[in-house]
Amino acid sequence: MPQYNLKLLLQFSLIITGLLCFTLTAAAQEPQPAPANGQALWPENCAPCHGATGQGDGPTAQSIPNPIPKLSDPALSRQAVPSDYFNTIKNGRIEKMMPPWKNRLNDQQMADLTAYVLNLSLTPADLSAGKMTYNESCASCHGAEGAPTAQGGQVSFKDWAVMSTQSISNMQANFKASAAHEPFKGLTETELGQTLGYIRNLSFILPRNDGVLQGKIINGSTQKAVPNVAVELHLIQNNSEIETRTVKADSQGNYRFSDLSTNPAIQYAVEAKYADIFYRSPEPATFAANSVKTTADLKVYDTTTSAAEVYVPQLHYLISPGVTDVRVIQIFVVGNRGKETYIGQNGQTFRFNVPDNAQNVEFQNDVTGKRFIKTANGYADSEPITPGEESSSILVSYNIPHDGRLLTLKNLLPQEVTSVSALLQERGATLTSDQLQFTANRDIQGDKFGVYAGKDLKANEMLVITLGNLDKLTFPTEADNMAAVVTPNSAIDQNALLYSTLGMGLLTLLLAVVVYPMVRPRSEDVTVRRQKLLLLLVRLDELFTNGELDEAIYRPARAEYKAELVSLMEE
Repeated sequence: MPQYNLKLLLQFSLIITGLLCFTLTAAAQEPQPAPANGQALWPENCAPCHGATGQGDGPTAQSIPNPIPKLSDPALSRQAVPSDYFNTIKNGRIEKMMPPWKNRLNDQQMADLTAYVLNLSLTPADLSAGKMTYNESCASCHGAEGAPTAQGGQVSFKDWAVMSTQSISNMQANFKASAAHEPFKGLTETELGQTLGYIRNLSFILPRNDGVLQGKIINGSTQKAVPNVAVELHLIQNNSEIETRTVKADSQGNYRFSDLSTNPAIQYAVEAKYADIFYRSPEPATFAANSVKTTADLKVYDTTTSAAEVYVPQLHYLISPGVTDVRVIQIFVVGNRGKETYIGQNGQTFRFNVPDNAQNVEFQNDVTGKRFIKTANGYADSEPITPGEESSSILVSYNIPHDGRLLTLKNLLPQEVTSVSALLQERGATLTSDQLQFTANRDIQGDKFGVYAGKDLKANEMLVITLGNLDKLTFPTEADNMAAVVTPNSAIDQNALLYSTLGMGLLTLLLAVVVYPMVRPRSEDVTVRRQKLLLLLVRLDELFTNGELDEAIYRPARAEYKAELVSLMEE
């Protein structure tokens, strides 16, 4: 701003100081927030109710009696006092079904979420326009970064203790009340709102754009560097790819990407093609707090046509008897103990069969519809099997007709199976098998299941499961006589089933892993599905790390959801 006489500047300083500098005790103790960190916390902690973008349309919102406020509404955001938002997050509003988060998040995290919520109504374009106006009209007095100059007022826009007590509406009233701003009162309401939004961001810790990600392409078969390979970096935010960059590895296999945002909510996935096979980093890289460097080495492999090292660490069945047929959902988790990627023969890798009389055979994780090939004896996967315990997963469902008495399911195992489990929905049928032992009865989502388990089955062994008493089935209601475990119109809400898995473990989680992909509506938005998958992966890792989830459940669950997330990122 241009220089004004001392009297006007003093008046301005007194007005702003008087209105801004009454700080709440709690607010003064709040740490300076980083909205990017809050963005990283949002999907797991807030999105289930508030929605991905703060529209109040999260998957559990419909179960809350009071309407959830649209935090992204600019009119609501203008009235928002940051310290009030912080206190609401910390202590909750039980009367509005908002739980307190003080026992789950620390003060820094809650401040970070507060800052992120305050920015939900501002687009990057708004902040960019606000910055331009600020630099042109305000920086000469208030400083380029919000710290006042010698001729400016005494209020620092960088002081979160001060700024946390003010809404945009308050600041707008202060602006209009000051004679010092008379030359700038021609700003439109939109321009003023953008500028004040930018001013509030001056009190936040904002991500830097000088991040460096570097790594090395390594041949996992030989442990040697792979030179001169094209490396792609995929920038992923809010489960959507926002940018792709490409560099070429040097003669030592090293690659480097610079000028990256250090926003922890942005994930960086590395990809490279070697021997006609695409390899992706097993986990996306992110920047740690206060760091501008991160690494992501990528392993690629030589290929082999020998299936000697291919095996099945986990095989799971979910069996639901119906009046005329039995619904079976089956998951293969496929691994590779070797040091080379198995490419199979004639484009076919993992071969498996389903019972000869199977009907309505469907594959859940086949985005293109071309992954699985019908063969004379069953089906074959066309995906290469890279080294590792969770190289790929196959989820197939089918119906088997029965005559009301006995039904024998026979599956020829294509490779050795480390462990196998079966969940039988209890409707009066019995399950017997020489290879599976009954372990427990479980009540899951109001349905009862018998759990059976086996281990160390051989390649080419016939797994035989016999179901009896199919003429004595009982159902909760007359309408519940379908063969499928659940359908999109079932009483089991799909979103409730999904999100309920975030707080429980073991068998319930396994059921969700098997059931949910089959009941998910075909029309579900890809972006929403990506978000849900990311939520589950985060929660799975947390449960496993804390020792709350058995590895036998964790591994197949993670493999299934990770495989689907990768496939959706390619859409």
